[in-house]
Amino acid sequence: MYKARLATQLRKLFWLQIASAFSVPLIGIFIGVLFLRLDDVNENYKKAGIFCLLRSVCNIFGIVRIKFFFLATGVSLVGLVFAVLSIYYECKAHSQVLECIDGRFSDRWLMLFKWNTAVLCSVPVIMLCSWLLPSLVLFLTPIVVIFGIVVTVFYLIYLYRTAEIFLNTKKEAVT
Repeated sequence: MYKARLATQLRKLFWLQIASAFSVPLIGIFIGVLFLRLDDVNENYKKAGIFCLLRSVCNIFGIVRIKFFFLATGVSLVGLVFAVLSIYYECKAHSQVLECIDGRFSDRWLMLFKWNTAVLCSVPVIMLCSWLLPSLVLFLTPIVVIFGIVVTVFYLIYLYRTAEIFLNTKKEAVT
């Protein structure tokens, strides 16, 4: 029964993630609520939802353009921590619900978390490099952007495939 609901929610998540790729911070609130609704499937979805909502609040404050540099930096760093935790719990939840169905694909979600973390943590490193070695930024930024796009594409593919797996297992259970 939960497989049909999970497949439906993952499809909604797929489209919301595509919308969030266009930097719409309010979409993060919808994604967080969607994860909270899946807490009965796996407890890590609830944790992902909470951290996603907290990350969205930090992103919204970032849009407001806080006047004080140190406060803005602090909010950005807290938002980065929430983003990493949100992605961790999301990937862990996807991995755990897939474990008994497709173990190899389940492991890919954990690898995707590591890739996502590398992209997210490289942004502050590049910002730090811009102060110390400005010419290095010209080299690193395109690499991180391309890697970020690749990770996002893999995320969307994995999300779509995960929803398809649950749709197919639901159909097999009915027939």
